[in-house]
Amino acid sequence: MNRLPLITARALAFLDQMGAQWGLMSLRLLLAWDFFEAGLEKLGGNNWFADIQDHFPWPFNLVPPEFSWQVATWFELIGGLALVFGIATRFFSLSLIVLTMVAITSVHWPESWTTFTELTRGYVFTDQ
Repeated sequence: MNRLPLITARALAFLDQMGAQWGLMSLRLLLAWDFFEAGLEKLGGNNWFADIQDHFPWPFNLVPPEFSWQVATWFELIGGLALVFGIATRFFSLSLIVLTMVAITSVHWPESWTTFTELTRGYVFTDQ
């Protein structure tokens, strides 16, 4: 009689722990997919950073666009894989946050969003 609540408590604790782990893993996989796909687009595409370098925030506007392109490409590719495998996730998360902030201020803000309210509505995954 006394054993059943102990087994139930252990099972519920295990499910609770697994739920937290799977929630974080699914978030890492979603972000990894988005960053890795963006890196692949840059890897196979033409460098258009020279066209928008004057929109980059300081100090990123001081870096040559060829170097910025390579850094962005490889941080998205390697960072995406690192998120999938859980390697140096804090380092790559912070790096990808900085990369995203630069992208928002220099690419997405002037073209996709015009106000802070539009930005807070969210981000849409698309192939365009």
